[in-house]
Amino acid sequence: MDNAAKERLRKARRLFPVTKKSLYLNHAAVSPYSRRVEKAMKGFISARTFNDNVDLYPMILDAVEGVRKNISTLIGAHPDSIAIVKNTSEGLNILAQSLPWKKGDRIILFEREFPANVYPFINLERLGVQIDFIPERQNRFFIEDVEKAITPRTRLLSVSHVEFLSGFRHDLAALGGLLQEKGVIFCVDAIQSAGNTPIDVEPMKIDFMSAGGQKWLMGPKGTGFIYISPALLPRLEPVFAGWLAVNNAWDFFNYRIEWLPSARRFEGGTQNFLGCFGLRESTGLIIETGIETVAEQIESMTGRLIERLGERGLEVITPASRGERAGIVTFCINDAQSVMDRLIKKNVFIAIRDGKLRVSPHFYNTTGDMDRFLTILDECR
Repeated sequence: MDNAAKERLRKARRLFPVTKKSLYLNHAAVSPYSRRVEKAMKGFISARTFNDNVDLYPMILDAVEGVRKNISTLIGAHPDSIAIVKNTSEGLNILAQSLPWKKGDRIILFEREFPANVYPFINLERLGVQIDFIPERQNRFFIEDVEKAITPRTRLLSVSHVEFLSGFRHDLAALGGLLQEKGVIFCVDAIQSAGNTPIDVEPMKIDFMSAGGQKWLMGPKGTGFIYISPALLPRLEPVFAGWLAVNNAWDFFNYRIEWLPSARRFEGGTQNFLGCFGLRESTGLIIETGIETVAEQIESMTGRLIERLGERGLEVITPASRGERAGIVTFCINDAQSVMDRLIKKNVFIAIRDGKLRVSPHFYNTTGDMDRFLTILDECR
């Protein structure tokens, strides 16, 4: 990493007051706000409180379009392919409910997924849709298992780019190539990768993507996005019709539904505008720091953790290979809940999942933070 990148990281760290009070390593659950996010959201609240004219619609539109532009930059998409939603689940439900399903259609999911990427599709079983689960093997998933699971009736595959428990990172380009060849819609839950890992939706052949903004994108809860490829968009029929989802929305008494020619047809009406002010700033900081720099810093820290945890004789279920991981390191330890409780008393914040400890540092953390965590972990075992 060059000196300019290191300076950007140092500058970013100064924006996070949480570093003064605690060792926060739980970004796979929720991220702290930067001072920039705080300032942007307080500014909007102040304007809505004290301005003579509190409508502020031009300011709001600027924030919303700023989010759309930043997300499109982070994932390599056109802004017209981005819609702003409340969370990952809402985004995946938009896809699940907007396709015309037939009895006997099949969907491929993965074992031990987070429920947000399971329930929207299992809910389709009431229509006669059948679900096929790819088995987990050695804390990984293998593309040959996916290929074996594809049938002539398989219409869609949905996968978390990074698995919330093991931290395994799927090879989206390989999956995308296979699914395009087989004519299967490729859906990606990016909640554990957007903001920590470079994503380029077009060469990865991704048709649909959904992610919330509160984790690695470092924005407010109640914000998120979906990406819909230009090829998939005409195949989706909105289930809910909002007044801002149509052409000529401001022609109030023209009740003819003519959908917008972009992903915004799925946004409907009033959004979480306060959240958009925060998400614009948080994603802007990631872009300014550089997603490649962000990824390199995170991969360096997680690699250090995996190596040092192994030296302590602890079983790490997260793959050691750089290409198979991102920001999550999960490991086994005796009496995990008691260790977790002792860590919290020392102002160290991680997560416990499935009886295992999960550590998830972000780009403003440092290798020094990792060494400090390991020292405190030794004290708490």
